[in-house]
Order: sequence, then structure tokens, then C-alpha cells
Amino acid sequence: ILNYKTRGGKGQHDHCFGTLEFQELISEVYPLSQFEHGADDVLILGTDGLWDVLSNQEVAEAVTGFLANCDPDDQHRYTMAAQDLVMRARGELKDRGWRISNDRLGSGDDISVYIIPLMYGNKQN
Repeated sequence: ILNYKTRGGKGQHDHCFGTLEFQELISEVYPLSQFEHGADDVLILGTDGLWDVLSNQEVAEAVTGFLANCDPDDQHRYTMAAQDLVMRARGELKDRGWRISNDRLGSGDDISVYIIPLMYGNKQN
């Protein structure tokens, strides 16, 4: 995390790594890891509207199951999987409000989800 002063004098936080010119401003260092990625690995970015109601495990299982039922050549499968996560987090409108599985409360917050393939299928160009 970098802390720096803006023109207004207020400290701002910025997340970055590898910027040597700002090294003296670094207030916290996070460990970085490198992983080899498989053909089906994805990065899931979501707002708290997703993560407040679904666990990492629930999200992973939902995306894995959804993508397993899609044609690997369908270029829209990641978008559709993201839409599926949004609907899972929102839940269904019932007489006691929005509910997800096990009658838990659905998200009342805004929900944004991006699913980014880390290696696009098993294709080679």
C-alpha cells in the first residue's frame, strides 16, 4: 500500500507493486505468489454484494459447475457464468425478502462480477 499526499493534503492509498520510485512511501508489503495456470483456471472479481452472501467455496463450485456444462468454444460462457453468480447472490424474492439457498438472506447490495479466463481453453493459435 502506498501512502501519498494529494494537492488537497489528504493521504491517499494506492495498491501496487514493483514501483521502485515509490519505495520510500510503501507502508505495507504483501507477499506475492506465482502459480502455473491450467486451461480452465479463471480469476473471479466481485463486489461485496457477492462475497457477503456466498463463500469462496460456493462461488468456486458454482463457476466450476456452470463452465463444465458450457461448450468450451462459447465465447460468452464467462459472461453467462458471471450472470449466474449475480443471480445466485441476489436469490429469489419470497414473502420475507430476497433469499438464497438454505433460506439465507440474499444480497441487498449492488452485485458486480467479472470472470476472467487466465488461459483461454486448450486452443493454440
